[in-house]
Amino acid sequence: MTKQQNLHRAGLSAVADLERLIDRLKEAGPCPLDGRNALMNLRQRIEGALNRFPKEGR
Repeated sequence: MTKQQNLHRAGLSAVADLERLIDRLKEAGPCPLDGRNALMNLRQRIEGALNRFPKEGR
């Protein structure tokens, strides 16, 4: 398996883990984290990470 294939597999696994974590945070309800909601804080970090992807068509 190539390095690219291994990284793709690891990425898909990480996304599945993240989905489960988000579900667990939603079930836990509001919880302040440094004066902010933990779920919203995570969402902002994910949105920031999405900016690391190349723009489509490149």
